[in-house]
Amino acid sequence: MEKHDVKELRKELKKVFIGYRTVTKSMRKRLKHLGFHIEDGGKHYKIINAHNQCVCIISKTPSDFRSGYNVVSDLCNTLMYVESMCIA
Repeated sequence: MEKHDVKELRKELKKVFIGYRTVTKSMRKRLKHLGFHIEDGGKHYKIINAHNQCVCIISKTPSDFRSGYNVVSDLCNTLMYVESMCIA
């Protein structure tokens, strides 16, 4: 994944997760468009990428206003890590 791609993905994910309180239908659609899908798992959601790799686990009930930004950061960091492992 190129640096440019990560910046664009981060920008799009920020739009999706701004003000995150719960996962909505529109969030699911936007994430699907970006190549992710969400699985419901008890008290958490699993965000899965197109290669069926669990990328991030998020709470159904986030604790503060920064939760959405933290999800974006976790997703991008995990994706960069997974990409680096695939290249090596």
